[in-house]
Amino acid sequence: MNIWAGVLAGALVVVPCQNAAQNPIPPGGVVSLRVHVYNLADVHTKSLERALRETARILAVAGIEIVFEPCSADSPEAHTSDMTRWLSSMRQKPDDRHFLVVRMVRGFPAEVLPKMLGFSLPSARKGVHVTVFCDRVERVSSGTPAPRETVLGSVLAHEIGHVLLRSEEHTPGGIMKAVWNRADYQRMAERTPEFQAAQAVAMREEVRRRVSTRTLTVAGGPY
Repeated sequence: MNIWAGVLAGALVVVPCQNAAQNPIPPGGVVSLRVHVYNLADVHTKSLERALRETARILAVAGIEIVFEPCSADSPEAHTSDMTRWLSSMRQKPDDRHFLVVRMVRGFPAEVLPKMLGFSLPSARKGVHVTVFCDRVERVSSGTPAPRETVLGSVLAHEIGHVLLRSEEHTPGGIMKAVWNRADYQRMAERTPEFQAAQAVAMREEVRRRVSTRTLTVAGGPY
């Protein structure tokens, strides 16, 4: 794939902001998260890159450095959805993978999850964590002040937020709001959306948990 042609080693790395106003990051508080990206929607190279940079900027304010890794659409990982764990209790053993999996799709049935721009599977133990409906994002963004890539990147950040918070819950305002209105899109066009400070702390802790789990597993000998 040539989604990130010219980007070193095929990965898009964005260094976190160090001067976030609402979510000041303590020294040593920045964590790094790898994200497998499957562009099943054939989003144009430049548009996808701009959208992913927006996602990275949003997560950077929360103290999370994102490393996006483009992956082949033929991979079984891109076509596996662990829906059983979404429907079952969230009290089950959490996912231990040290990376997240996101996919961009088109043509999702209109009657399924209507009006939603994407969905997440916070408790998935295999396959995809986040699915974004690119055609729906394009339709919605065409009537808002925010550029299409900004909306796409914000939707992806919202869904990644669900996974790292291990929750389907929403907040009355901010990027984790359930339904965005025109005022939300206007703000989105003017400045980078932010997670609440408590959310940022919880998300960084979840990234640390995943990384530490991988370290223990490798040290234990299975690999």
